[in-house]
Amino acid sequence: MIDVIEHAEMVLSMVDNINREDSSKGDQPATGTFIAKLKDEIEQRYTQDDLNQQVASPFGDMTLDEFLGIIWVDTFTHAWDIADASSVDHGIPSEMAIEAYKIMQPRSESMRGPGRFNDPCTTTSDDAVEQFMAFAGAHLLTQLINQHE
Repeated sequence: MIDVIEHAEMVLSMVDNINREDSSKGDQPATGTFIAKLKDEIEQRYTQDDLNQQVASPFGDMTLDEFLGIIWVDTFTHAWDIADASSVDHGIPSEMAIEAYKIMQPRSESMRGPGRFNDPCTTTSDDAVEQFMAFAGAHLLTQLINQHE
């Protein structure tokens, strides 16, 4: 579980620093304390001008708004991972999966690799969530759990 929390904090740190001149990470607080602090700061920080700004993200050059869309999909994907690993219903609406696919599909190549999406999986499902998760190759939490067993 620590791996999941640390990953979430790393992603929030990227969001907090993506358009700052000095985007270096700096000292990282203890796992679990970073999320609450950043949540309020991030929500207050970005204006419409900021959202239109071009940034050099870990996924290539894009607007800040596009970067935040990718981060939303990252969170969406982990919600599914946690539900899948816990054998509970994910409760994710089909519309959300369709929107996530629209955000990620044009960037498919830059989104794959260690710490990112896996290669796509094959599915015969008509379910939009299952189709997106197959596109994402997403089973990150399950992989992390299996690595530590």
